[in-house]
Amino acid sequence: MLYYLDDILKKKISFFQKYCIPAPVIGDIIFAHLALILNITGILTFEMDETMKDVFQTLFFTSVGYTASLKLLKKGGLQVLIL
Repeated sequence: MLYYLDDILKKKISFFQKYCIPAPVIGDIIFAHLALILNITGILTFEMDETMKDVFQTLFFTSVGYTASLKLLKKGGLQVLIL
């Protein structure tokens, strides 16, 4: 349900398009605020299982580097080196 809401919000709100904010990030923000409100009011609390958190974080951040190429790194020049 949040996925479709994210897609609609991204199309209708120019801020999300202007700054290239992906729909899943919009959904995560909505879920985080909803979970916070439910937790503060005592209606519902979420308990997350973090068993695989480190594994998936490592996989995610490793996969980010797959899009890099030497051509792209050369184009970035000194700024890439500094980063």
